Amino acid sequence: MPCKYMDDCQGYEVMLSSLDVWKTLYCLNDSKYPDCARFKLSATGAAVPVNLLPNGKYLLHKSEPKKEN
Repeated sequence: MPCKYMDDCQGYEVMLSSLDVWKTLYCLNDSKYPDCARFKLSATGAAVPVNLLPNGKYLLHKSEPKKEN
């Protein structure tokens, strides 16, 4: 059974280029989706940042300025 939050996951907006990979690795994987950082926050009722990736890392959101090196 896939992740129950999959249909409403707003993270898909920022994962467009690699969305199929994330879905395969986490959303559709019965043994892996419980490890998804987005799933864990959703399960607690907490707000899930749109740029939080399933592995717990954050993707630079288009509204955030790029950091200079």
